[in-house]
Amino acid sequence: MFREWLIFAAVSWCQDAAQQRPAHTGRIVIRGVAVVDVDKGVLIENQDVVIRGENVEAIVAGDSFSAGDEDEIVDGSSRFLIPALVDAHVHFADPQNFAEMCLVHGVTLVRDLGGETGQVLKNRADLESGAMLGPQMLVTGAILDGKPPIWPFSRVCNSAEEAAANADYLIEQGVDQVKVYSMLKSEAHAAIIETAHSLGVLAVGHVPVSVTLEEAIERGQNEVQHLTGFGDCLGRLAGRKRAADYVQDFSNLDAFEELTSEQYAPLFAKIKAAGMAQCPTLIVYQSMATMLDPKVDEDPRLQCIAPYIHSFWKSGRYEFAKYAGEIVPVMQKIVKALHEAEVPLICGSDLANAYVFPGESLHQEMALFQEAGIAPAEALRSATIRPCRHFGIEDRLGSIAAGRTASLVLLGRNPLEDVRNTQAIEAVFLRGRYLSRTALDDLQEGVRRRVKAIEAEFPRR
Repeated sequence: MFREWLIFAAVSWCQDAAQQRPAHTGRIVIRGVAVVDVDKGVLIENQDVVIRGENVEAIVAGDSFSAGDEDEIVDGSSRFLIPALVDAHVHFADPQNFAEMCLVHGVTLVRDLGGETGQVLKNRADLESGAMLGPQMLVTGAILDGKPPIWPFSRVCNSAEEAAANADYLIEQGVDQVKVYSMLKSEAHAAIIETAHSLGVLAVGHVPVSVTLEEAIERGQNEVQHLTGFGDCLGRLAGRKRAADYVQDFSNLDAFEELTSEQYAPLFAKIKAAGMAQCPTLIVYQSMATMLDPKVDEDPRLQCIAPYIHSFWKSGRYEFAKYAGEIVPVMQKIVKALHEAEVPLICGSDLANAYVFPGESLHQEMALFQEAGIAPAEALRSATIRPCRHFGIEDRLGSIAAGRTASLVLLGRNPLEDVRNTQAIEAVFLRGRYLSRTALDDLQEGVRRRVKAIEAEFPRR
């Protein structure tokens, strides 16, 4: 099934030449827009934002910039400008379609957290060069896992020596970060983190079943996905036995409801002190829960999902589905408590998993943060400046300032009032390239046509 998925995915990797637009020779001026300062969580009203090439050239008081004949004017009045969004957890299993749908939804930076190394490096290069239209990309390449690995595109690390060698190999190949996974032995996990740090690379991913969350903190794991390790740790704080596997780790998250803040506060303080970021991916579990709905395959968004991706979603790998809907509210409470403890939170969707839709699901993740009791400005930070700081690229991306990359989203509604307003997209700027609402609609229609053509040859099952 997985092999078939990858073979079929190759059909959509070609970039449509008709979508390429010549570079704009003048500047682009967004007139009279309210700029969202994501750091301070405030609006700076009536600004002219000047873009030259790929960068923001200047931000000046509205109507004070003298535009030239070759400059393109974009009306920003009664609109809101935010830094473009970051999806910190994707798997680009259908590169072109996923890339374009991310742009449609204002996502101009993604982090691919696991795939065949050569392919994800090619995707990153094609996106960076413009050979494929879509967001910029950071990659981990192959997942580093134990024996047997959970995913076939993993590199097996059955000892500390193998683990160090595999981490070193991936970093030599040019990955941006390395990803540790659930089946690693404790000594292999430690060796990967030590190797990554010695080479100046972040070690991110799952807390393996063999490792406690406390050990992952002490070893300096830089980031945790899906709150892995938390169920085991919180369960032990509540008097439960050590989790035997990753399913039990997940189901034990409900132990949080048995604890007082005095019981979990020391743990969360250690996480904050270590600077260990959390990417909870609430939306992937909420999306898995929809698999139990008999009408799930009537969702019109499937028109933009290739049949081989849809088949993978229906392949039966999702043993979490029966727990997922029940556990999301508990995860939201944990996320709120982590936020109150000042633990860095970043938004990711885990795109490629069941009923997680490219681009749109990131907006849903921010909304789940807000529903958990996190302020709209803070939810927005978790999908803009905070991941960029965590990745060490905040000098280029994640906020709006002169000299920064002009990857921006123009909104029709104020996201500081309600983070769901990030979905009111009127235009996207990708490294200075202006994509109007019409251009975004055309992109989405192109994806629909492409998916329909694939479906004619490979019908959905």
